[in-house]
Amino acid sequence: MSRLAPQVDLILELRDARAPIATTNVMLDKVFKGKEKIILYTKSDLASTTKREIDKWNVNKETWTFYQNKSEKSINQVMKLLKDKYMEMYPPPPLGLRLMIVGMPNVGKSSITNMLRSKMLTTGYKSKKPVAHVSKMGGTTRKLSEIIRICSEPEILMYDTPGVLLPQVKDVTTMLTLSLIRSVSFKSIDPVISADYLLFAMNLMNPSGKHYSCYLNKPTNDILELLKAVCIKRNMFIKRKRLDDKNKYEQIYNYNEAALQLTRDLHDLKFGKLCLDYDILKDKIEELPIEEKRMIVDAEKERFDAMEKNPLNRPVDKSKPKTPQQRRAQLSNQLFQ
Repeated sequence: MSRLAPQVDLILELRDARAPIATTNVMLDKVFKGKEKIILYTKSDLASTTKREIDKWNVNKETWTFYQNKSEKSINQVMKLLKDKYMEMYPPPPLGLRLMIVGMPNVGKSSITNMLRSKMLTTGYKSKKPVAHVSKMGGTTRKLSEIIRICSEPEILMYDTPGVLLPQVKDVTTMLTLSLIRSVSFKSIDPVISADYLLFAMNLMNPSGKHYSCYLNKPTNDILELLKAVCIKRNMFIKRKRLDDKNKYEQIYNYNEAALQLTRDLHDLKFGKLCLDYDILKDKIEELPIEEKRMIVDAEKERFDAMEKNPLNRPVDKSKPKTPQQRRAQLSNQLFQ
């Protein structure tokens, strides 16, 4: 992406509307520094996040809009934004407006690429078939695509890119949020822990237990109580031999499968529209001042700068080894510190 950055006129950054802060990648700001950018908050049909909340956290006053997947109205709005940007350019770019679509894994980059190509290419164009692979899990796009024509009048071309994660996330709640929206593999985190954070977020939004009332008719803070209710309703049990009598069997609750079912229900909208970003949920309760919001945003940029200077977050040894053998020895010592 860095290599192609000078050739790009516009950046289209996608963030998940259910986690607008957790899916903000400050590394992209450094790669595309000085480039004009439009932010799309995707999957807004699954999110409870409002325009007012996004505006409150938009401390850098960036151009943004909500995008609802497979919505005719949303895709028309994006098309208008892109065409307006083309018309603003003077003189018009001789090779067309070139834009790059970027963001974290599983925020919908390939989906919107296919939608834009399908809607913006003029009728009768020889090929309007999907050009980007799409799946429910993040990480489907593995490499930078060839340039894709998404509009012929005016000429607009796009690069689809793989999802980019920061080398380290800032805290545990951010990692759990990214796991629930499938930006990181759910296999990397215990499903019961992810489900516990989901329960925590649902209770912050509505303490009455309305979101999970399909399983439990009362509010709870105990994830095991909710998982037991899921196991009973979904018949999720494991049959095993009893410890006191090997000839008899007993049924135990399959907590892991029940936790995975809760994450599937989340994506199937069984719990209604949700916000999973802890900072926004906290702001709903405490109404954070604008100065604190700016500090949270700036702290992530500072964290990335420090991470880039010292990726392993270890004391920097300023003494330079003189020979290859000394360099290898120093590297080995760093790896095992």
